[in-house]
Amino acid sequence: MKIYTKTGDNQFTSTILAENVKKSDLIIEVSGNIDETQSAIMVAYNFVINNEVKDLLKNIAEKLFLVGYDIASNKNEISESDISYLENKIDYFSNILPPLNSFILPGVSKSSSFLHLARTIVRRLERSVVEYTLKNKINRFCLMYLNRLSDLLFVMARIEENNE
Repeated sequence: MKIYTKTGDNQFTSTILAENVKKSDLIIEVSGNIDETQSAIMVAYNFVINNEVKDLLKNIAEKLFLVGYDIASNKNEISESDISYLENKIDYFSNILPPLNSFILPGVSKSSSFLHLARTIVRRLERSVVEYTLKNKINRFCLMYLNRLSDLLFVMARIEENNE
């Protein structure tokens, strides 16, 4: 099977659901932002020191496939339990850290810088999903998941900063 289809040569591509759409369609922007988020998370995965953080990053990268499918299909793949899972991880890591009393410079260490980069990419993804919701209905847990994910990446970056 060839990797190229040539359909993109004429400004069209296919969605997860095999719908033929313009490459400028907002669902393609969302899908691309999810892809970029997964890639950034896996780059961070290759540099983090903390094994709990490392395992969690791989889990999140895999979960983002479901987020993308959920947004494109509105099949409710992401649930309240996924949000609770992230919140529990945020609380767990936050309890290990000293209180935050000021703004921090994002990414003083190599591993934390990759986590902060992933966090900012998640924020862009979140903004594109918000724009997508202006004309499309989605599972509300998808936006909640992305919002918590950026918080979790922030906390994990602080964990990494403390470990280096």
